[in-house]
Amino acid sequence: MKLREILALTLMLMLVASYVVYAAEEEGKLILSDSFENNKPGEVPVGWEGVGQSIIDSTTLKKIADGDLAVKLDNSPSAAGGIYKEFESLNKNRLLVSFYQPSKFKENVNIEVTTADGQRIFGLFITGSGNVRIRDAGVQSGNIIQLANDNWHRVMLEWDAETKTYHAYVIMGKTKTEVTPKKGARFDPALDDNPPKRINFEVSKREDPKVAYIDHVELYDLSK
Repeated sequence: MKLREILALTLMLMLVASYVVYAAEEEGKLILSDSFENNKPGEVPVGWEGVGQSIIDSTTLKKIADGDLAVKLDNSPSAAGGIYKEFESLNKNRLLVSFYQPSKFKENVNIEVTTADGQRIFGLFITGSGNVRIRDAGVQSGNIIQLANDNWHRVMLEWDAETKTYHAYVIMGKTKTEVTPKKGARFDPALDDNPPKRINFEVSKREDPKVAYIDHVELYDLSK
């Protein structure tokens, strides 16, 4: 191989390597990955807070999104059923989570990012019938896309606390569909002085029992 060809090949490999590193950096640092596998059915999920939650396996729900276990959220007349996890900082992150709404006990599901005291800054609202809505500047949108009951669905939120905007996507296989505007949706302006601290998943409270399931939670820090 001639020297010129060797130099050209070396340069090309360096460019490819730089691209791969850059792409990896764009993915961010994984700071949480939980499919609830380090738990036992009937127990509350380790490392999470909330009420009306328990670990289930395939004897309760035939298909689990990831692994062998998931979280069941049960509401009550006095409280939503949910789990949340608090962090020191959630300034620029990506959150992925899978959820399941059974048609027999379907209810609204909230997938959201909140303040340290649980006030919603932004997030997704999924009706019992599977209609996905966003919250833009604290205002709930109309129906954007419908996701069928009795199936696992995966969604993704990406946000930047500096610009106070977020993007939300529904992931179907290798395709992701954005449900927020191209420039992103806005944080609730009423909470401008309250930074994001928690990720929260819940099923709304009702007089009659309602259920939802959560699995395969991933959280990335995009500032690193």
